[in-house]
Amino acid sequence: MTRWVSRLVAGVLLGALLAACTAPSLAWWPGGSPTPTTTLTATHTATPTASPTPAAPTDLRIWVTASLGPERFPEGWRLLTRAAEGWGQRRGLQVEMRLKPDWGTAGLVEALLWARVAAPEAAPDVVLAPVAVIEAARAKMTLPPLPEPLAAEALGPAGLYPFAQAAVLEHGQAFAYPLAAEAPVLAWPSHAAEDLPTTWPQWATSPVPWTWAARDPWAWSGWALYQAAGGRVGPANEPALVQPEPLAHMLEFLVQAHWNGALRTDARTWADMDALWEAYRAEPAVGVVVWSSALSRAPEGWVWARLPGPDGPAPLLMRVYAWAVVTEDPRRQVVAQQWLQQATAAEWAGPWARAAGLWPVAPAALQRGWAPAEAEPWASWLPEAQPAAPLAARAAASQALRAAIEAVLTGSTTPLEAAQQVLQHLGAEDAWPTPTVAPTPTP
Repeated sequence: MTRWVSRLVAGVLLGALLAACTAPSLAWWPGGSPTPTTTLTATHTATPTASPTPAAPTDLRIWVTASLGPERFPEGWRLLTRAAEGWGQRRGLQVEMRLKPDWGTAGLVEALLWARVAAPEAAPDVVLAPVAVIEAARAKMTLPPLPEPLAAEALGPAGLYPFAQAAVLEHGQAFAYPLAAEAPVLAWPSHAAEDLPTTWPQWATSPVPWTWAARDPWAWSGWALYQAAGGRVGPANEPALVQPEPLAHMLEFLVQAHWNGALRTDARTWADMDALWEAYRAEPAVGVVVWSSALSRAPEGWVWARLPGPDGPAPLLMRVYAWAVVTEDPRRQVVAQQWLQQATAAEWAGPWARAAGLWPVAPAALQRGWAPAEAEPWASWLPEAQPAAPLAARAAASQALRAAIEAVLTGSTTPLEAAQQVLQHLGAEDAWPTPTVAPTPTP
């Protein structure tokens, strides 16, 4: 081998040895990865990004119960929807208004509860409903109190009538803002020779027969007659929910009227005051206890008055309709409060109440909705009107009251016995005093 060939072979062997000492690549190895390259850089503190401010609401969602809807109050509904639409346009807001049944699985309370849990983006901001519906909602969920400016206005000395204030107060705090009210009244055929009765003795012996919805689930007329007898409704959690003597007096009157033929036997078949009115309004041959709002649409041939009491016309027993804020979103509460400032103002609430056939809940609304001559009798009636008992109290006693009325009208028991059974149902047997109402033979 020549010298230069020997040197070439030695160089090749040395190169192979050096290559064998180099670290192998792991890129091809299962699970392997290249060795990362570390680069030293200066440390920087990240600047936090500011959270975007939530956008203001662009809409207002209003739910209204069917008892205030177009079927019952077409003119009032037209004014309400027109006012909401105009208010929204002036503020660049879309106003969505939906009707909900008062009660039931699809009613306002259940729908509101479902929307809060499953579809908060569809939940309402404010509702317009009977106070009883709002009370039922408050029993199932937390609702915000009435915004302070509205609460202060409602509870001020020149604000609402006493009955309206009492209807929306709990522990001195307002949970809703009353808008209007109605009461059971006596509709009477105007062609009758007999004048409208003003006392129970006149009513119980009237030659013009009369009827009422004795099976009303909430016993509205029954409560009205009970309170006409001087009865008061106590707290729902106390046995003395009703007073025995006024209750027995009211049942005694019904027995006398039934015995004399003044109270028709079909009273026991009616469960709805509106349905009763629709059945008799075309043929004014009998007197009917109906909601006062029905008479705003009464045809010719009818007159009306407050329900008689033992010694004279009884105070009106009011069912109050009110606005309530139900959204828990502070931004939406601001928009809801702005709407309520218009929807509760006397210059709007008065004309709306008149159009709907309802009564105002504030002196200012009465002055804005009715001429002085028209408002004169109501100016003395409304301050003396009484609120309906709270929902909890009526839920506890209405069934027993209705059963007592049914018992005396069928002749299965005397008024004293029926009144005592009501007290037993409420757990107030010891409240029964020495009877001052003499038993009367049943028909």
